[in-house]
Amino acid sequence: MLDFFEKNHDHYIQSLKSGVWLPIPEIVSGGYKVSLIDESKVADLNHLFKYDSFNLEISDNAVWICDIGKLLSFDKTLFQDRDEIFYYDLDKIKVTSGLRVPMPNGKYLVSILGSLENQQPCFSFVFKPVSEFDGFKDPREDEKYSFQFDEIK
Repeated sequence: MLDFFEKNHDHYIQSLKSGVWLPIPEIVSGGYKVSLIDESKVADLNHLFKYDSFNLEISDNAVWICDIGKLLSFDKTLFQDRDEIFYYDLDKIKVTSGLRVPMPNGKYLVSILGSLENQQPCFSFVFKPVSEFDGFKDPREDEKYSFQFDEIK
């Protein structure tokens, strides 16, 4: 799937406009916390970065937050009848690479916030319901967005 979007940029742009997915690039694997928060809690966060208004349309009453590598050779069955995708590393530590989060169907503008909680990097997502999308943002525009905590500290 990722290969298709790389070779067909117009389809990639259309997928962002339609809210099909939200590809967050270049996040170092592991070692961070992921949370969904209400808009009212944003002011309480001491965030290092905040990027607003990414389109995402939810169906199946859930959103998957996962390693983008799961889309290299997309296997729909990997996401069926489960709420989590994980494996155990060599030290027998459970590593979660995908998490299904219940969410009402609909169109959302998603904000992504990065903060440190007790020195642990944390990505927080805010989902704001909307009736229609007005424009789009591409999170892969490196000159505008950085999701790397070590570059920001």
